[in-house]
Amino acid sequence: MLVCNSTLVYFLDIFASQEIDYDKFITLNDQDLKDLGLNVYGHRRKLLLAIRELALERQANFMKV
Repeated sequence: MLVCNSTLVYFLDIFASQEIDYDKFITLNDQDLKDLGLNVYGHRRKLLLAIRELALERQANFMKV
């Protein structure tokens, strides 16, 4: 889960200050992360992988209903 990773938890304040909720979060792309000031490629890559995983989980859960 995303919030269990200490590297990613660091960015929660950024997302909160920009009013990025879960629905918005799972739609973020690399350029969005750059625009938010996340300039370190490795950090963006971790976030993008987490975003993809969460989006896939959401899609799978939606299909179960």
